[in-house]
Order: sequence, then C-alpha cells, then structure tokens
Amino acid sequence: MALLASRPAHKVVPKPIRRDVKRLRNAVREAKDHPAGTSDHPTLHQARKDGKRLRYAAEAATPVNRERATRLADAAHGIQKILGDHQDSVVTRDLLRRLGAQAFLQGENGFSYGRLHAREEYTALDAEARFHREWKNFHSPSLGK
Repeated sequence: MALLASRPAHKVVPKPIRRDVKRLRNAVREAKDHPAGTSDHPTLHQARKDGKRLRYAAEAATPVNRERATRLADAAHGIQKILGDHQDSVVTRDLLRRLGAQAFLQGENGFSYGRLHAREEYTALDAEARFHREWKNFHSPSLGK
C-alpha cells in the first residue's frame, strides 16, 4: 500500500481505468457475436456488469480529473442502465414463460402471458438497439495529466 501511496494519483489511477475500459470493450465485442433478440443474452449481461464496474471506478477517479472522470462515469452509467433494462426483460420473460406454462397445465388460458412475453421481447430488442446506438457514441477519455 505504501508503494501506491508514494506515487501521484494521476500516475496510478489511469491504469485500472484503462483495464476496465478494455474489459467492457471485450465484453461488447463478444456480445456483438450473439444473435439479437434471443431469450437469454449472457454476454450483454456481462457487458452490463463490466459497465457498472467501469462506472464505479470512474466515479472514484473524479478527484484525479473531475471533468473526464465524470464524462466516463456518465457514459458507463448510460450503458449500464440500458443493459439493465435488457436484463430485466430477460428475467421477466423467463417468469412469464413459466407462469404461462403453469396456467396451461392447470387448464387455464395462457394467452395473456404470451402477449406480455411478446411485449417484453420488444422491450429487449429496443434495449439492444438503444445499446448499439449508445455504444457508437461511447469514448473513454484518458484520465492521466
């Protein structure tokens, strides 16, 4: 710990931030290989978690370079939020599928669950499209001085 504390923050902080940016970029690259609209999208979920990690790291870096760290944290938060909407849809669709099957097995009509599931599919596709638009505008400013 003393070794890190002896170095100026603007020399130490950028390296872990760059590592987290790289981790997010790699997760997004993997997610692009996954077909859109599939029921489960674990690579997008991983990208969300990596975006969250980057956001928290950037927020912690604000004393080093407030403007750039805030821009990076805001960009990572936008990605995290959109991918969170997508993940919520994944979980909701799984629940609706199970509830619809259960209703059918009990002799009830599962149509409403199917309609809700279709709406959640649209929500997931919309979140994926918003994510791709947001990602095109994503950039990671250097935090070093």
